[in-house]
Amino acid sequence: MSFVKDFFKTFVTQILTLGIGILNSVIIVRTLGAEGQGILALIITTSTMMVMLLGGGLQWSNPYWIGKDKSNLNVIFSNSLFFAGIVGILLFITYYSGGYEIAKHYTTKPLIIVILVAVPFLLIQQYNQAILQGLQNFNGFNIINVIRVTSLLIAYTVLLVCLRLDVQWAAIGWIVTILLVSIVSVYFVVKEVKNFKIVLDPKQIYSSLKVGGRATLANFSWILLSRSDIYLIGYFCGTADVGYYAIAALVAETLVITPQIVGLLIFPKASAQEKDSHLLIAKLNRITIVYSVIMATLLIFFGKPIIILLMGSDFAKSFYALLILLPGIIAVNSGSNIGSFIGGREGYPSILILSTVMALVINVSLNMILIPKIGILGAAISTSIGYSTSILLYCKYFKELTALPFREFLLPQWKDLIYFKTQAGKWIK
Repeated sequence: MSFVKDFFKTFVTQILTLGIGILNSVIIVRTLGAEGQGILALIITTSTMMVMLLGGGLQWSNPYWIGKDKSNLNVIFSNSLFFAGIVGILLFITYYSGGYEIAKHYTTKPLIIVILVAVPFLLIQQYNQAILQGLQNFNGFNIINVIRVTSLLIAYTVLLVCLRLDVQWAAIGWIVTILLVSIVSVYFVVKEVKNFKIVLDPKQIYSSLKVGGRATLANFSWILLSRSDIYLIGYFCGTADVGYYAIAALVAETLVITPQIVGLLIFPKASAQEKDSHLLIAKLNRITIVYSVIMATLLIFFGKPIIILLMGSDFAKSFYALLILLPGIIAVNSGSNIGSFIGGREGYPSILILSTVMALVINVSLNMILIPKIGILGAAISTSIGYSTSILLYCKYFKELTALPFREFLLPQWKDLIYFKTQAGKWIK
């Protein structure tokens, strides 16, 4: 029952943050246009990828080790703060030692500084939310997410709507929000730590980096798989088309809310080797498949008028890219939470890396061929094929790991929907 309660609390939070996030995008598009949306998308994507690449994977190894042994909390928290600080210092040393000569060819100095400042504080936020995930404290985890999007809404409203400032000020508003949220995340973790003190443990850092290294390869490959098309569109078509495609991807990714929540909740259970967690994930996977098909159908019929209403008629082309992305998103919903289970159970085995890298190679190769010919539609085709390739390999490994036949986690059953409806009714009451 606690799983269902956590699921619905997190689901409601995700819907709220998604709605506010869409409103933030509307403000950006309406005030800065597709060009401004494209620039901010590139800044945020670059920061996210740097966090993935330089974070040591602690945002994924923290819940793994906390799930296995909660007595490590003080050490893991201290190690996380230390590592984020080291990353931040090294970034600025690299920048002022000649890195600017490379970076200046891609963006302006103020925006580079925004990215460099953002990365260590993004790491602190993600490390701390990962700790809360391992503790299965999803109340604190969810509150942090709500504060993040609400603060962004306030910042964009003041800076872009009221003061009518430019994209650089929007980026500054984004960085101030990150600073605030990182402080809030520290507060929630410190509440969980008994007799808090800074305790650095080199052995635990090594263990965290070992699991985190594998997790980084798997997740960074996935980010490249889902975001490399943004850079290739920018190269071949320009930032305006990046803005159009970013909206299509944003709408399509609303469908992955359910499996993201399932994966978030199941990961610490898998790490703790909780009994029958594989049967639970099989049942939840069947339910999310039904959910994704229903939501995809609704987007087919109502996606275009919604996009035009919110973003303007210029963004009608986003809808056609959205249609092509939907099969890939349904594929993701058919197995990404299985990937989360495998990562939690096995400590990110090599299959998660190999399957994503294989899909990435296919995706980038197709993008190089299709984007110059058919623009953002080519990017959508390539991404859908890449997603489907990776998830197929996830499902094959899960079958071998659990000895469950494919039908047990891929074919929806009526009893699952009845179970979920019953548990939801109990929670609401």
